[in-house]
Amino acid sequence: MIQITMQNNILKVKGHSMSAESGRDIICSAASMLTYTLAQSMSNMYTQNWLKKKPTINLEEGNAEVIVKPKKEYENEVKFAFDIIATGFQLLSATYPQYVEFSWNEE
Repeated sequence: MIQITMQNNILKVKGHSMSAESGRDIICSAASMLTYTLAQSMSNMYTQNWLKKKPTINLEEGNAEVIVKPKKEYENEVKFAFDIIATGFQLLSATYPQYVEFSWNEE
């Protein structure tokens, strides 16, 4: 089971779907792609000087987190990026509820 939580500009992803053998698991691939997309987006925002400090990005197999602190004037842009990724995780968990659990605390 992949457990995904999003809250206050924090994404945490843990576990594996175990829906197929390693290298053929499309559910894990989808979750990874969404996670990596958010991580890269936050790195880009840091380069554009939209964040207060460098984002915390840990991307390990079965365990990932992205934590950011946006500057006040860019809070909406960061929230929008998180919202887009959250929509992807919602779709993934709705399509494969036996493999993906998604919790999103919007503020």
